[in-house]
Amino acid sequence: EFPDVDIAVVNGPGSVVVAGCEADIDRVAGRGWKTSRLRTSHAFHSRLVEPMLAEFRAVVRGLSFSEPSVPAVSTVSGRVVEPGQWSDAEYWVEQVRRPVRFADAVSALDGVTRFVELGPDAVLSA
Repeated sequence: EFPDVDIAVVNGPGSVVVAGCEADIDRVAGRGWKTSRLRTSHAFHSRLVEPMLAEFRAVVRGLSFSEPSVPAVSTVSGRVVEPGQWSDAEYWVEQVRRPVRFADAVSALDGVTRFVELGPDAVLSA
């Protein structure tokens, strides 16, 4: 119904972030769902970042990465990080483009009693 809107983040069954051009987002927001606008510089995790991916890829390829020293879960895949995954620059390009699968990442913590959530904003795990 909204072909020009991408699902950018799935935080849980009742919490989804969409991304797209402002007019398309206005159509989604007009459906009566509870909405709030996020302040961002780009429509991250959507097709709208594709024009900047080549430049981002070039920057990321110039960086050095280390393997996580403790088990970690990827919000790109929603699964435990595999060896070599986080040290691959292409993973970070995908992190910018693909939806954030926070709900899947939390589900992957089955049996875990303590974890740390890292991100640029307030935590979602509450």
